[in-house]
Amino acid sequence: MRGQGKPQQICVPRQPSPPLRPSPNGNVDLRTLSVPPPVKYLIQHGDTIGQYASPSEALSAVLSALADAGYGNDHIARLCLLEEHGISTLPREKGPDWFEDQLKQARRKADSLARQAGGEPEDTVDLSMDTIPPARPVVKELLYEGMLLFGGKSKRGKSWLMLDLAVSVATGNPVWGHFAVPEPQPVLYISLEDGRRRIKERLENIPPKVRERGYLQFLYNFPMLDQGGME
Repeated sequence: MRGQGKPQQICVPRQPSPPLRPSPNGNVDLRTLSVPPPVKYLIQHGDTIGQYASPSEALSAVLSALADAGYGNDHIARLCLLEEHGISTLPREKGPDWFEDQLKQARRKADSLARQAGGEPEDTVDLSMDTIPPARPVVKELLYEGMLLFGGKSKRGKSWLMLDLAVSVATGNPVWGHFAVPEPQPVLYISLEDGRRRIKERLENIPPKVRERGYLQFLYNFPMLDQGGME
């Protein structure tokens, strides 16, 4: 099972801003941005799937990714304030002073991360000025955003437990009748050992049934993470 994690931040040395190429209608062509696809989706649509705890966290992720990629403040402002972009709702509502402050914070964080990538340590000033939200629970007391490894001996029911957990997260029901799920979330279950027939049979035996389209999805083949899987 793979959760919906936040877009990965990639630190790169400071460099000239990549060009923002216009689309046929004169706006920015997001396909040309030098950022991961999830960030492009956030810019275009906003956080439509509730991946972040608040709109400000979603905006912060976009600002940090654009700053890390080497875009200048003018380019970032153009991307995040363009009315047709979903990410622009909050900064247009809060006003230019608020947005400028958010951009400064993102730039300061990007510079700090870039220095760390170059081997420089972080000091208490950079750390204390950064706003780091608490880890968001997917399942209270059990599963938080990030990575969780679950292992055990063969034929002990690991696949059954994970499928049951996936159904609970997708429906918002308590996991195994005990651990609370704060809210239903989309789940991608990557099943590299069990095929469609076995998954279907097992789903019929795990209540409640998941009927909402898109909240629980399956893949039976998947590339290695370093061979296209991450993208």
